Amino acid sequence: MTQRTMDELVAAYVKLRDRKKEMENRLKKDLEPIVEAMAKLEAHFLLHMQSNGVTSFATVNGTAYQSRQPSVSVADWEVFFKWAMASDQLGMLVRGANKAAVAAYAEETETVPPGLNFSQALTVNVRRS
Repeated sequence: MTQRTMDELVAAYVKLRDRKKEMENRLKKDLEPIVEAMAKLEAHFLLHMQSNGVTSFATVNGTAYQSRQPSVSVADWEVFFKWAMASDQLGMLVRGANKAAVAAYAEETETVPPGLNFSQALTVNVRRS
């Protein structure tokens, strides 16, 4: 096996990454009609359930059923936070630290804020030239 230069290896990596992206895009495009057909069938099932006053129905091939998928975003953090505190609804609050801000602070001060664990993993990325 001949030894390859770093330039050749980076070129090979970029080529593989490009091929992977092309394949992902092609798969996404190939899946579009399947996803659309499934959405139409789901709408048909929902209409059937609503028309018959049921939340599910079983067939020999499977069961269709309704479920709720919640989605929440904060419109006004201050209002929500005050309400959660006053209503003793602390379970609705998400606690966490801003990773980018902590990393910047650690780099600048060479310390980590108290109460946090901090580590950095060294990774290798490749940028196109």
